[in-house]
Amino acid sequence: MPTQPGAGADTSEDTAVRTAPEAAGTAAPPVALELLVHGVGGTTPALMLDDPRTVCLAGDDTAGIHRRACDADAEEHPETHRDGPVPEAYCWSNLTSGNGSRALWLLLLPFMIANLAHWMRPPSTRRRLGVAYEVLVRLIALTLTVLLVAAACEVALDIVGWQCAGRSGCSRHQTWLGFAAAARGGWWSEPGRRLALAAVAPLALTGLLWWLSRRTWSAYESQRPTGGWTPSAPGTAHRAVAAPGTEAGAEPPALALPGFWYGRHSVARLRTAHTAAALATVSAALCVPALRHDHGRGGSVLAALGWALAGLLALLTAVAVVAAARARRTEDDLDDATDRRATRLLLIGSAVVLAAAVLYSGWHRPGWTSSGRLPAAQTFTTLTVLQGALIAALAVIAGLLHRTPTPLSGPGPTGRREAAEAAASTVAAGPTATSGPTVATDPAVPTGSTGRTSPTEATGSAKPAQAAGLTGPLEPTAAPPRGVALRGLAGPAVALLACALGGVLTGGVAQRCADWLDRGPTPGEDGSPLAGPPAVLMWEASVIPAVLVVLLLCGAAVMVRLRKRERALYAQVEGLYPDEPHHPFRTRQIAGAIARAGLTDSAPLLIAVVCAAAFALGAGAVVGAWTGSGTPGDTAAGAPDVLAACARTAQALGSWLVGAGVVALVALGRRAYRDASARRTVGILWDVGTFWPRAAHPFAPPCYAERAVPDLSWRMASWTQATGGRIILSGHSQGSVLSAAAVWQLDPETRGRVALLTYGCPLDRLYGRWFPAHFGPDRLRALHDDMHAWRNLWRRTDPIGGPVHLDPPHPAGSSGGTAKAAAPVDRGPLLDPVAYGRSLRHPLPAPVLGHSDFQADPAFAEERAALLAELVCSSGRTAPRAGTLPAQGGAQGSSGRSSG
Repeated sequence: MPTQPGAGADTSEDTAVRTAPEAAGTAAPPVALELLVHGVGGTTPALMLDDPRTVCLAGDDTAGIHRRACDADAEEHPETHRDGPVPEAYCWSNLTSGNGSRALWLLLLPFMIANLAHWMRPPSTRRRLGVAYEVLVRLIALTLTVLLVAAACEVALDIVGWQCAGRSGCSRHQTWLGFAAAARGGWWSEPGRRLALAAVAPLALTGLLWWLSRRTWSAYESQRPTGGWTPSAPGTAHRAVAAPGTEAGAEPPALALPGFWYGRHSVARLRTAHTAAALATVSAALCVPALRHDHGRGGSVLAALGWALAGLLALLTAVAVVAAARARRTEDDLDDATDRRATRLLLIGSAVVLAAAVLYSGWHRPGWTSSGRLPAAQTFTTLTVLQGALIAALAVIAGLLHRTPTPLSGPGPTGRREAAEAAASTVAAGPTATSGPTVATDPAVPTGSTGRTSPTEATGSAKPAQAAGLTGPLEPTAAPPRGVALRGLAGPAVALLACALGGVLTGGVAQRCADWLDRGPTPGEDGSPLAGPPAVLMWEASVIPAVLVVLLLCGAAVMVRLRKRERALYAQVEGLYPDEPHHPFRTRQIAGAIARAGLTDSAPLLIAVVCAAAFALGAGAVVGAWTGSGTPGDTAAGAPDVLAACARTAQALGSWLVGAGVVALVALGRRAYRDASARRTVGILWDVGTFWPRAAHPFAPPCYAERAVPDLSWRMASWTQATGGRIILSGHSQGSVLSAAAVWQLDPETRGRVALLTYGCPLDRLYGRWFPAHFGPDRLRALHDDMHAWRNLWRRTDPIGGPVHLDPPHPAGSSGGTAKAAAPVDRGPLLDPVAYGRSLRHPLPAPVLGHSDFQADPAFAEERAALLAELVCSSGRTAPRAGTLPAQGGAQGSSGRSSG
């Protein structure tokens, strides 16, 4: 993390800098700063600043603030930067990229998906339902940890230690297993000792997960954000700041709370609970087989000890479940407590019970042999049914939350026309009608094509957007659709996908390992020495081909829809370029880009279809395991030949497909981490998944925003405090989300000095629809009302970004009672490509830019200049303070680098 302003510096000198008298009227105006934040796929400081000579002012190779070498001391020479802002780049690409080993995080994809379900809660004022929703998601996440460790136990303890080592037909083909084979009759040949030895594998997995979570927790969650206090008071206790768009008694947005990006306490508690549950799972896998053997022999001392150990396991499991359920985030304060005594006690208790289970299982029992599957094989069926019940309850609560009306921070759906009329009348009244400056509008600028009126620049009137060739006529479906995804059921749907993916991977891996150990018939069938995995896992592996068929059908439907959409757009595309000769290939190229960009908005329908198929197939697997005679092939033995052949084929293909899928997933992850083009393809999904804090699952990939958002908010607060200047925060793609989150964390005074420029922005199109409680229309409107200015550029060819759909705010909605022009934030859709064919102005074919290169559009420079003019006129000019910035003593090392 960059050093906090004032930390380690001479406080007397720092105070002198802040209290130095200002030479108003004699000093040059403060420097304006354009803070650039890149988006998906990452980039380099040299590309962002368009200069190979850059210096790192603050930060490190992971994330840092960079400038051109010639601008390193721009604050000391403000007279040289009168014509525009000083560009400064925040590079955070290495927070989500790096060496190929980080691709192994993709194997924990179900954990990340479950964590997303926590943040997809519909907005509502019913707090008890909201708390119940969060508790259910945390419990679902806990079952995923148990499922992963149980899968490791199934492979290591059941298939290897219990079945293969206990059967000479299998162990004689595995020389590495010979010392523990039952046929050898050695010390390790007893079933309980084989199980204790095999337990090393799931214990190693648990330790690895704990270590990864602990390491990333220290690097991300343990870094303190601004915490609601400004750098002007280093060392003082933090105080709450006014949340954007909130009034007295109103609930502030969660993203504006000081502890939102500080999950130190909750993640520590979750990590302890999940680790305890994982250790309890291993202990149960060791204890249950021995207890069943001892119980069958009558009232022996070992049986009594086994029942006592089982009682301790049940108590430990209950404590872990309660700890996970109560590990709620503390967002309204910086909570440094980690409950060390309670967490240590729980971990020590888990370790003691595990040691007792190892001792109990390894105790000598004459005549004990292993046969069939490991006892308690029905655990997977019970776990699947439990996950289904939790998801059903989550769906009910999500539906109730979605039906609950929520008060909007700003004009509601029924009051937008009145708000727009009031704002328009205020603007028409002139500057004397308000306590602050207003933005003049140019009546010559047409509004029908742009969706907004361009503000007049301080140096002259703005160019009409239509004359500049920036936009074309809007079609009814030009803007992406709005509304909460899946009618508020996005969280349960995503949780179902996480559980289905975990179950399919578990069944496929177990079946694949059994196939590898058994070199004869398929495990579980006649002639095989192995009984194979539990029936439910074999059924879950067998549904993989059916899931792939559903996905292929969905893909075919999408392609058909895409072609229809392209043909429907032909006439509209040609209408965007009325004065140019048309060519079918060029028209098809542009129409195809627009149609493909619209596929993003079909994601809710695709996820709904996949979830329905996953639920039906999962329920069929459970029913088949309970009522069938074993494997899918055996169950379909009496069916017609076609069905029997399909069942056997699905069972044989399932494990192979899972193995191939895991290899492909890791290969794709390695390529995405090391190759920029591949990272841009899949990067948006990964960046959305790892943007959110680990509120439900501590073993999910770390949240990069817990580093990036404090970096940005600290930089803006410290720079404006030291210089009195203004900032244009320029965010592209995922960088626009980070920028908005950082503005939410600023104090009102600093927020009033910041203007936001976003482009390729997914705030409404993705985040607003899938995470409405945090980025819904009311939250974005509240943020806009409390900011000085916000402009958003978007294209119809962009598959990620879109408009933010903000209505004109109340005249008194902005901070300080300043009225704003009744103009939406959005400018667009921008024309893409800027020219249809070759011309004198465009001698070469103009490319379809889509999600990239917004700076190449003339609208970008116009909006940036307009924002700068508004900032300069907002509250007069404040002279720069004496001294230099704490973070600008020259270069602190080499410039940051991004992978790929």
